[in-house]
Amino acid sequence: MALFVTHAATAGGAEVVLEHYLRVRPGAHRVLVLSDGECAARFAGTGAQVTVAAVLDPRRPVRAAPPREAARAGIRTVAGLPRILLAAASGGERVIVTNSMKAHVLAPALAGLPGRRVGIRLHDMLIPGELSAAMRPLLLAAGAAAASTSAVSAACAAAARSYGLRRVRRFPNGVPPGEPPRPSPGSQVSLLAITQLARWKGVHHVLEALAAARAAGVAATLQVVGDSVHGDTAYRDQLHGRALREDLAGAVTWHGRLADPTPFLRSADICIHLPNRPDPLPTALIEAQAWSLPVIARDCGGIAEIVEHQRTGIVLSGPADPAFAGAAIARLSDPGLRAQMAAAAHARALRLFSLDGYAQRFDDWIASLDGPDG
Repeated sequence: MALFVTHAATAGGAEVVLEHYLRVRPGAHRVLVLSDGECAARFAGTGAQVTVAAVLDPRRPVRAAPPREAARAGIRTVAGLPRILLAAASGGERVIVTNSMKAHVLAPALAGLPGRRVGIRLHDMLIPGELSAAMRPLLLAAGAAAASTSAVSAACAAAARSYGLRRVRRFPNGVPPGEPPRPSPGSQVSLLAITQLARWKGVHHVLEALAAARAAGVAATLQVVGDSVHGDTAYRDQLHGRALREDLAGAVTWHGRLADPTPFLRSADICIHLPNRPDPLPTALIEAQAWSLPVIARDCGGIAEIVEHQRTGIVLSGPADPAFAGAAIARLSDPGLRAQMAAAAHARALRLFSLDGYAQRFDDWIASLDGPDG
């Protein structure tokens, strides 16, 4: 049995894949959640034991925080540390796995508990300049204290090593199997974006790509599942305003954050993701391929480890280019090509990102943390 430590109040990709793992191993592990919100209930629904120690502010991002804000966050964490350690020690688990950025920085303190070995499950790209200066020494100390860091992709692992972390290995996340390909409905295409409405996720690029495709005569629409994070409603409002302009009027539907995107995965034709910066291993793209959706995505981070260019989708190189992405949408408006890629995407997801394979790799890593070599 292991203790998983996470801070998130609302479920992102890291929490979704942990939830998948806990469902495969019901009752086998405990989860310590460091903030109030939906995640505690979701984890409890898997059969896991859940402890809540609401000592962190889930609204504040760690990434690129200003020094003063990072200092305040540090003070809050230090103030809550006795409660965190007491909650962590209460279950007696020998292995502790941190599953989020705010949880990772607690690794030295958690490793100081008698008889505990700590592992970091890294879902983020550690890139200098994209994290606050205050985070670097904290993460390096966390990596030194942990017995092992497991990254979700080769790109994520390489970035962690470049950042200065040691004892880094990697294994990918997994998702439920989805469904095999469905008959193609024709040349009209429904695009799907499952994403936070955060600027770095590049949703504005998706809107411009859709506009370019429609201008070229493609009958394309877009469903967006996701909402703003950390109070960034200005970006959400900017996106909604862009979608109301004449070239996109009626073509974009916003569904907000949903616990289960399955109905949209079942009904869409193509999944699209055009982030501004490296994305370590976006869960939504793995789920899309499991549901037999070809993917159009920008080549950054671990995306090329998910999508096989020209076989399971189209991977776009270079800076975000709406015309280039619009041309990819136009190409996949061909129902025959879309059907071929859908079949290949489903097969690739079953082969590389199966839930059973992911759970076994996770089990093996947890067991190695409790071994003589960590």
